[in-house]
Amino acid sequence: MTSDFAPFTVRAPASTANFGSAFDAVGMALDLWLDLRVESADANRFEIRGEGEDEISGPANSNLIFRAAYIGAARLGSSLPPLRIAASNAIPLARGLGSSAAACAAGLLIANTVAGRERDMDDMITDAARIEGHPDNATPALLGGVCVAVASEGGAPVARQLAFPDGLDCIAFIPDHTLSTADARSALPRQVPFGDAAFNVARTALLIHAFTTRHWADLALATEDRLHQPYRAELVPWLAPLTQAAKQVGAYTAFLSGAGPTIMAMSAPRNSEAVADAMAESGRKLNIPGRALVLSPSGRGAHIVSEP
Repeated sequence: MTSDFAPFTVRAPASTANFGSAFDAVGMALDLWLDLRVESADANRFEIRGEGEDEISGPANSNLIFRAAYIGAARLGSSLPPLRIAASNAIPLARGLGSSAAACAAGLLIANTVAGRERDMDDMITDAARIEGHPDNATPALLGGVCVAVASEGGAPVARQLAFPDGLDCIAFIPDHTLSTADARSALPRQVPFGDAAFNVARTALLIHAFTTRHWADLALATEDRLHQPYRAELVPWLAPLTQAAKQVGAYTAFLSGAGPTIMAMSAPRNSEAVADAMAESGRKLNIPGRALVLSPSGRGAHIVSEP
């Protein structure tokens, strides 16, 4: 057991995933953060302020951050001393913004830091994906930027970063109410028509090209989808009107962020405030309580904050 460590702060980003066509395959880190202050203690303690402070309860070592930290420590052949973790969280829970992936990434990094050892990033991505269940969120939470994550036959994801999306803002309309990933998954069919699969494959290829070349005008076509959004539209009936509202004022595209219920638009920075206003106004007209945030892609994944 390692207990001789200085207090430290770890940060992990939110993320958006799927981009319409690239279901369960592509994700991007966002400049919206989970911050954790970690120090030794006489017993495990967890405190949180910000998003989730009225929703997270139960024993400290039962939450996702501690679970990931214990798994990371075991992979290092180590064990954790009792920890006090004080969280300041800006990532809304159960909104399709990768809050669980951020928690897993932060927990794995806590294990590394307390043990004083580094793990191979591919191994950390594998653990985060297995704990959290979504490599398309877990990968950018650890690596930052835009990432492709593909599960191999052995189960371990193959993760690759794409070019950083300079000149692109992300505008999130975040409803006040939540949608669990399990409920969103239950809306999906067990099989899809061959033509729909081919439709998405072609658009995912174009999406990768758009990120590689920064040809953002292709995003409208590249994010079209027939695999998941049509089936989830009943759970998120504001998807179509908010997407239309965003595009009418200059957004390149808009889509369901992860499993939802957040709608994510992407635009040039010069249009981002107009897009946010249009999405918020559309939400008000539909009586959908929520807020619109203008976010930037984050080139950093989970990391230890340098002490002054």
